Parts: sequence; C-alpha cells; structure tokens
Amino acid sequence: MQYDVSIRDSIALLMNDNNPLDYKGYFNNNLFNRGQSSTLSEETIIKILKHFDIGHILVGHTIVKEIKGLFDNKIIAVNTGFPEDDILVDNSDCQMLIIEGREYYKAKINGEKILLFSD
Repeated sequence: MQYDVSIRDSIALLMNDNNPLDYKGYFNNNLFNRGQSSTLSEETIIKILKHFDIGHILVGHTIVKEIKGLFDNKIIAVNTGFPEDDILVDNSDCQMLIIEGREYYKAKINGEKILLFSD
C-alpha cells in the first residue's frame, strides 16, 4: 500500500523510539526520566499537536498522583493507578478524566467532579 508523504511522515514519527505516544519524559521526577525535567520544549509539543491536528495528548502509561494538565494543558496525565488489591472504596486515590464538550474534568471515586480547564 502506498501512503502519501504526510501519512508516511506520521507513521515514521510514531514508530520512532522517542515517539509522542510512548515518550516517558513529559513528567518531572518520574521513574522513567530519572528525575530530570522534560526534554521536550513546549514549542516541540506544539509542533507535534499541529502535525497530528489535535489539541491534546492524553498520557496513561506513567502513574501520577492526580489527573493534571501540563504544558498549558497540551499534555494531560491521566493514570492515577489502582489500589493494590484493586478494590475501589470512597477514599481511593483513583480518578478519571471526563470530557464534556470543551470542558475537561477530573472525577474522584466519591463522585466529586472538578473542572481542570476549558478549551
């Protein structure tokens, strides 16, 4: 199958070892980037978003304490993990991201819903 140049470029970017979907350095002080600051600049992130014609990248492969937006909400960290025994109770730290139209919320297991940002 032949792809046009822009699709080939996108595929090459996603197959790269440092691709934006598998990159582990978006977050400061995590296990994967050994406590270093992100090596990507906001300018580079903007280029990635423009390349794919998207507004945000949701990252779920790096555990964070809470759902949060980084780089002016261009990167959204969503993996808050599960309790060790996988049993959810009202005081669990587990959260979820809810997107309603142009509004992004984090929701806690107890039903609390907090606006993160609006586009």
